[in-house]
Amino acid sequence: MSRTTTGATLLLLAVALIGGCGGTEKQEASVPNKSYAIRGMVRQISEPDVEERQIWIHHEAIDDFVDIRGDTVPMDAMTMPFHLAESVDLTGVEPGDKVSFRLDVDWSAGVPARIGRLESLPVETQLSFEESSTEEPAEHGDH
Repeated sequence: MSRTTTGATLLLLAVALIGGCGGTEKQEASVPNKSYAIRGMVRQISEPDVEERQIWIHHEAIDDFVDIRGDTVPMDAMTMPFHLAESVDLTGVEPGDKVSFRLDVDWSAGVPARIGRLESLPVETQLSFEESSTEEPAEHGDH
């Protein structure tokens, strides 16, 4: 895994953990809000009675993810938890289902990354869990 991808992975995990801890402080960010169209396979769904609903999805690579600094940091395919907007209906969604979803990122929000839309995909949909297609340039001296 490249250093950029590792950084993006750690950043998103930190965001998920901070958001899950119910932090009320808002982080100041000058990066515009961004939404990503992503596909993946549902791995786990939180219990319906928890305060912050989450869904764990093995998602395809996100080549154009923009971090809190405004840097594009390609993210490899991986399984991670996502918070859900209140409007997202999980009726009929189960682990193993293939889905498409819109990930809305607002770095100034208490929970900066949240699924705003989720739709089931046909069973025969082919997903690709390959690494990001964006290559990081080799550093001088690396062979």
